[in-house]
Amino acid sequence: MIEPMGEKDNPLRLSGWVQFYHHVRDVDRAKRWYADVIGMEPSHEAEHGGVKLAFLRISDSRPNVEFALVQSDKENPKTHAVLDFRVDDLEAARARIAAKGVEVSDIRRVTETRRDVELIDPDGVPVLLHERVEVGAAEAKPRPADKEREPV
Repeated sequence: MIEPMGEKDNPLRLSGWVQFYHHVRDVDRAKRWYADVIGMEPSHEAEHGGVKLAFLRISDSRPNVEFALVQSDKENPKTHAVLDFRVDDLEAARARIAAKGVEVSDIRRVTETRRDVELIDPDGVPVLLHERVEVGAAEAKPRPADKEREPV
């Protein structure tokens, strides 16, 4: 069994700041899509070594978690890299996305405690939106999103 280190003994001392980098062909197009379709708030832009980046906040309640779009010709692995975001109201999220003309799957009951929908971003990467539901509950009874983390 691995014994946890005390914070003062941890040489890394992680700060809690998290950035997820996502390679895209067109940063501006991807930034508009993630802001308009998913509802992320653009934070700032940067350029490093001629590479354009755009940062978006995933949640107002967690400003230290950012989604970074990187202008690149690299391919994100579409077979196993899936973006998965929890929402509070899956029906409303699906309706909002469909109203924007984006193809989105029907709501699927994936497990006893999870429902989700799938859509594809402009670079062909799958994006899941999911909500937690109470065990044994009817399809439309969501579980509060912050109560517990579900394993991936």
